[in-house]
Amino acid sequence: MQIQTIQILIVVPDRADFRKVEDLLHRIDKWRFKVQGASDLDAAIGEANSGNYDIILVDDYFDQGDVSKFLAELEKEACATPIVLLVSNHERLTDFEEVIAKTAGYLEKHTLGARQLERSIQDAIALS
Repeated sequence: MQIQTIQILIVVPDRADFRKVEDLLHRIDKWRFKVQGASDLDAAIGEANSGNYDIILVDDYFDQGDVSKFLAELEKEACATPIVLLVSNHERLTDFEEVIAKTAGYLEKHTLGARQLERSIQDAIALS
């Protein structure tokens, strides 16, 4: 049985957060991953609209307004790739309610583990 390769765009400003997510992906045996990173939202728009990704993970470290504009731009361009928001902590959820409503879901970074990431990827891909 051949293992499916999932293409993921991780949009985070911090290299350490990128490596953390990438390390968690390597712990998931269900799929192989081809991972690309973007450290700013403007660069990520072009990548996201390329159609090369199965899922996009976006960090909430960016300003809420910037993330909203990013999602609006992707919506305007008819980007069908599911997006999951990486949230710093539970308190930030209320700040990002409107943003989360436009995504396939969210993951809390401080409790993020390989199992939660795997489930979120599976759910997001099922929605697409």
